[in-house]
Amino acid sequence: MSNIQYEEYGKRVHTCEKLHSVRKFIGDKMSESLETIPQASPYFELETDALLSAKNTLKAHNPNVTVTSAVARIMATILRDYPLLNSAVIDGNLVTYASCNVGVGVGLDKGIMMTVIREAQEKDVFAISDELKEKTDQLKKGLLPLNEMKGSTFTISSIGVQGIRYSTVIINPPETAMLAIGVTE
Repeated sequence: MSNIQYEEYGKRVHTCEKLHSVRKFIGDKMSESLETIPQASPYFELETDALLSAKNTLKAHNPNVTVTSAVARIMATILRDYPLLNSAVIDGNLVTYASCNVGVGVGLDKGIMMTVIREAQEKDVFAISDELKEKTDQLKKGLLPLNEMKGSTFTISSIGVQGIRYSTVIINPPETAMLAIGVTE
């Protein structure tokens, strides 16, 4: 395509390239979410001293333990106990899942990608931490298989790693909820 088609009203084009299939998929899913899922963004500030202390204690036993992996374990318990959070609306049916497959957003140069910890309700924080570290490393190298990026029933996004305190998240369809973790201090 010629850049001339995009140069109008004094806007100069720097680059023009076809969207990579992953970026297109992410954009399509975000649009689907905003069109089909009611969006709400409650904001809570929580005391995290106990969580950070527990993370540091656990990290002494396993260096892969992070706030995100600890929250993933906590969320797996919450999802098991509150099945409406672990649900989806599919073809007009409310589907609640027995599996707590926690998706974890990972920020990469090409956008936020996701890895999935399957059956997280059956795993302790150490198993979740090790799996999350391994899958995140594979994702960053572009080696994580596509099937390991799909199948979540609930998603966590650690926006705090970019220094963000609060953000409106876009739910991963067909999930019914998502958790964004802002800055912990």
